Amino acid sequence: MTTISNTTEFALAKLQEMLNQGHWPAGELLPSERRIAADLNVSRTPLRAALIELTRRGQLKRNEPRGYLVVGDESQTLTPMAQTIGILTYKDAANWEPNASADRIEYSVRKQVVDRGSHLIQFNPDNVDEATIQWIKQQRLSGIIATHELAQSDAGKAILNQLKQRNVPVVVHGNSPCLASFDRVFVDQQQGMYAMTHWLLEQGCQNILRLWGNMAPDVYWLQMRNAGFEQACMGHNVEPTPVLHWPKQPVMDEQHAATLREMLGRWIASYLAERLKNGETFDAIVCISDAILQATARACEILGIDPNRDLKICGFDNVWHRRWPTDGPLKHPIADVDTQPDATGRAMVELLEERISGALPAEPQLVMVQPKLVITGQ
Repeated sequence: MTTISNTTEFALAKLQEMLNQGHWPAGELLPSERRIAADLNVSRTPLRAALIELTRRGQLKRNEPRGYLVVGDESQTLTPMAQTIGILTYKDAANWEPNASADRIEYSVRKQVVDRGSHLIQFNPDNVDEATIQWIKQQRLSGIIATHELAQSDAGKAILNQLKQRNVPVVVHGNSPCLASFDRVFVDQQQGMYAMTHWLLEQGCQNILRLWGNMAPDVYWLQMRNAGFEQACMGHNVEPTPVLHWPKQPVMDEQHAATLREMLGRWIASYLAERLKNGETFDAIVCISDAILQATARACEILGIDPNRDLKICGFDNVWHRRWPTDGPLKHPIADVDTQPDATGRAMVELLEERISGALPAEPQLVMVQPKLVITGQ
């Protein structure tokens, strides 16, 4: 902690430096005194004295009861980037293909931004450092959209927190507890799983196996799905069938779909066989995603089960026709959950626009997109 004798001068110098560097552009409301004091590692009394001095100099304006505004002609501080939205993603835009739900969300974000007449700039999180974040602030980008993959990584969370500290509007795709301080959009995984389970139970399925693969059971969106599954089972007085997890599977080359399907199919078959050997029976399987649909069907074939007749195989994300060639053992999943990637991308851009316009309350907002149950065949 800076000594008492010079804390006001220290706070004044730091605030002046931040104003000169454009840390808070003209017309912007400063963060709360508590937050600035914590950032500068000073108490609120000397900080308040520094703020009063800057107000006396005409650089700040008291805006009761919200705090202090940076004085200046905001129109003169606009940069060519002021109508630009940034997207934080690890994907290479030049090689991007909408073959999965997450990719389609990103595609939707890009399309929505362009259709609204704004510009889009992509940042690879691996190349984002303190200087990049300072540049984003100084150039006054409209805001930042962060993909789900970024929001789940430690490095990504650090970047998001730095942007937040600089009052850059951010919308993230996800709803894990660590993102609760951000505006965020996510699909209601619980409702999607409930709808599918309810439909299967209505079809007479009593033993529904959730094939969750090597995904950690404490992943928040998987917990949402489990909650929806258990809710539907409870409503039908059916005991939930235990989830099937397996250890991390070997690395497989996705460039050769038939080979991958066979390898992964045998891997899944070995774990299904263990459950069947113990006397369990299944009349439906819900795959964690459409990516393992055909491999799951192949696993059933290996075990002497006709995947198109003997049980119902269901997917999740409704991108099965994009993820696998149609020459696999499964003609199509009996049902799927469309996680509405287009609507999700649109909701992210709309939420960011509302935040930028000042139409939202200060508290972080959560928009839940409703999924759609798709019955693809009987």
